[in-house]
Amino acid sequence: MEYIRVENCRALRSIELREVTPLTVLLGPNGSGKSTLFDVFSFLSECFQYGLRHAWDRR
Repeated sequence: MEYIRVENCRALRSIELREVTPLTVLLGPNGSGKSTLFDVFSFLSECFQYGLRHAWDRR
């Protein structure tokens, strides 16, 4: 099983997502971490495409 766990990243203190599908809907109030989660996915994508150093330097 594949999953992602994020800890201590802006509004996300501890979150674990399992069985994320190509169409996953995120719902929550403002400031709950939805955009932060998308930034995490973007960061991971850049890590795989260009390497950790590049992705880290962009942030």
